[in-house]
Amino acid sequence: MDPFSYLSVLISIILALGMTRVLAGVGEMLQARSRRRLYWVHAIWVTILYLASIVLFPPESSLDDFVNYKTHYYSNHRVFFVLFAVFSPVDFVDTLLEGISHLVALGSLYFISSILFPPD
Repeated sequence: MDPFSYLSVLISIILALGMTRVLAGVGEMLQARSRRRLYWVHAIWVTILYLASIVLFPPESSLDDFVNYKTHYYSNHRVFFVLFAVFSPVDFVDTLLEGISHLVALGSLYFISSILFPPD
């Protein structure tokens, strides 16, 4: 295996563990829905993360097929980066929902980092 293959496997494992936690959290929310109040902003974040993880992995129906993750990545990279491009606007709205004073308290560094380091 070449270094890219090892790195792909490592990244896949890390992302799979993260998405396991996200999906377990969704399951817990659904099971305890009478004792937990859902919040639409939280639901949007969970949906974006879940959709991004789905795009990263081929469908389970292809488990017996040979999968080239490099090819799979490049065939889906646009959708993946569009999902991550949604992160900055959602983060801004989320921050704004905490109040104007909170947004101002973050200072110019928040805006500069959002511009210089967008997720896409």
